[in-house]
Amino acid sequence: MTGPAPKRSPFFKAMAVFLSIVFSVYNLSFAVPEKTEVPEELSAFKEILTAEDVGVAIDVGTVKEKHNGDSGKIVVHIQDAHCHYEAQNNINKILDQVTNECGIDIISVEGAEGIVDTTWFKAFPDSEIRKEVATYFMKKGEITGAEFFSITSDFSGTIFGAETREHYVNNLRAFTDVYPYREPIEKYFRDLRSVIAKLKSVMYSPELRELDGKIISFEDKEIELSQFAEYIYGQTSKRRMDLNAYPNFKKLVETLEYEKKINFDIVDQERSNYIDALSKKIAKEDMAKLVAQSIKFKKGHIKAVDFYSYLRDLAKDNSIDMVREYPNLFYYYIYTKLYDGIDNEQLFKELDVLGRELKKGLFKDPSQETLDRVSTLTDMYLNLANIELTNECYDLFKEYSVDMSLENMVSFVETNCEKYGFSVNVGEVPALIGDNMPKMVDFYEIAIKRDNALIENTLKEMEKSGKERCVLIAGGFHTRGIKDILSKKGVSYVVVTPKITKDLETPYIKVLTNQRTSLEDIISESASMPGMGITASREEIVQAKSDMLAPPARVFYTIPLLIKDPNSLRILAETMGAVEGRNAYESAKTTYEDVVKAMVTGWLMKAREKADPAVWEQAVGNWQLLMSAYLKPFEKSACEAGIALK
Repeated sequence: MTGPAPKRSPFFKAMAVFLSIVFSVYNLSFAVPEKTEVPEELSAFKEILTAEDVGVAIDVGTVKEKHNGDSGKIVVHIQDAHCHYEAQNNINKILDQVTNECGIDIISVEGAEGIVDTTWFKAFPDSEIRKEVATYFMKKGEITGAEFFSITSDFSGTIFGAETREHYVNNLRAFTDVYPYREPIEKYFRDLRSVIAKLKSVMYSPELRELDGKIISFEDKEIELSQFAEYIYGQTSKRRMDLNAYPNFKKLVETLEYEKKINFDIVDQERSNYIDALSKKIAKEDMAKLVAQSIKFKKGHIKAVDFYSYLRDLAKDNSIDMVREYPNLFYYYIYTKLYDGIDNEQLFKELDVLGRELKKGLFKDPSQETLDRVSTLTDMYLNLANIELTNECYDLFKEYSVDMSLENMVSFVETNCEKYGFSVNVGEVPALIGDNMPKMVDFYEIAIKRDNALIENTLKEMEKSGKERCVLIAGGFHTRGIKDILSKKGVSYVVVTPKITKDLETPYIKVLTNQRTSLEDIISESASMPGMGITASREEIVQAKSDMLAPPARVFYTIPLLIKDPNSLRILAETMGAVEGRNAYESAKTTYEDVVKAMVTGWLMKAREKADPAVWEQAVGNWQLLMSAYLKPFEKSACEAGIALK
């Protein structure tokens, strides 16, 4: 290694200050200034792109998995969290990075079929207002991160709807047919769950009740992963269970032990001090390499374990006793090494299996085990109705429901209520539930069929365009099927999840079922959007955990049809059906009007700040002229579509 610099030059002082800024920590990540020069190996376009070449900035997302196939093709699969604003905003940022760094110009999406036209939204000349309006509609769940990216960036590639219409429409209809009965179905299973909880209080032992309560609290997010893992570890230790069959859980326990040794509030300061000490010891070229490594880490091209191992190696090479001088930084380095070995997806599967194995050891008679099965199935029916089952849970649901019908569940509960003196009349399974639950099962089965369609249509579009790389944005429910199909076809893939720090309620169900708040109502409430008088504070929103059915891409898919081929949209609307009196045609029309009104309103507000008051009043008086000026390219087809902007 090159010897230390004899003096601390201005270069080193500047680099030390720069790295102190770079290492401004949030959850032990850091921010790099937007205009920082990117290392040459990241900016160079690669003719052959491998999974290893794809990175995602640590402040917007995480690369969950990489696989290299032999076909020469690669798909970057971004797991969508539908209508979640933070997730969509981060998807926009992920797209900005991967399209620029990887030379990708095809973005394949759920919820639409064929090439998606974006020109109508981008036609508005004021980019600032376009962005404000797009942000507002993204918060409402009307615009996705991909749509926002196309509207606000200089992306000149293709957004492609990867759906096969028949499968998507059947999937949507399976949901919308049941949706009107969702509340009574949900109430029935919640009431059943309450009765089951009473039975547990008398049929379970104290130890079994405690374990069951912890598992439920973890599933309901009432306790943290670390707290739940420590409890499960205590139970496995008490029973002397061999954890070698649960490698990810075992590594998590080791990681949590190291976590206790770290004072995370001090790590930041220790790292700054360590960088300052390094700047006095290493040569200019080594300092430049440290800056380059920090940028590569921030952009997701090297993992945390690799970056902190690099820092550890620098300490050894420069005779810095990291253990003694920077103990928290050293323990964090060990922490990253341990954490890197954990497969999070497998970890949660292992926790689920461990919970069931621990319960088995506490069951004293068959009735307790049957009650547990009834309880699990009841929760699954609830999640089925709310489209919240994961792939693995759906597999388990099919296995359990074959062995025990809903009628058998209810009979078991009634028999034991009578046995233990509970005056509860569960009654027969209502016809409402018996008729509709098979439709929800169909919904999941069709969703699985869509996996193949999403991939086949995406690969066909790549072939047609002569492209070897693309992005595919689809809900996490589809990930297992997408990976399996791509792997069999020899296609490389990278699975990316957008960063989500808040478990927010979203307008997912509302968007999926064509329910909306009129723009006029929203404008009248407050002026939370700069210069536009728009807020989403009064929206009726529901918590949507589902990620398996993208709402129709109505802004980019249905609205261009409304503008250019209204009859085609009418046919599509009839095929998809209406929910609560609204169909896709009416929804597209209303959204189109609201988008145009929002942009013209923003334009007028901007004009008021700059123009003579008399000129501004005249502009307001010519509202229709302003509207038609923007809509002129579409004037004829808009009239044919029966749109009357007011």
